[in-house]
Amino acid sequence: MPSDVSIDLVAHSAVEARAARRLPVGVGLTIGAVASVALWTVIGISLRALLA
Repeated sequence: MPSDVSIDLVAHSAVEARAARRLPVGVGLTIGAVASVALWTVIGISLRALLA
């Protein structure tokens, strides 16, 4: 590592870069809920088709 770059500066930049790419918690929960409902809907439709 070059001597003119401090370790604290590099670590701080890495934390900021990682945090900027994260989705908000509410968005993740919404995506999970929609995926769960879609999965159970497909399971229900599949079972109806198999048993019909």
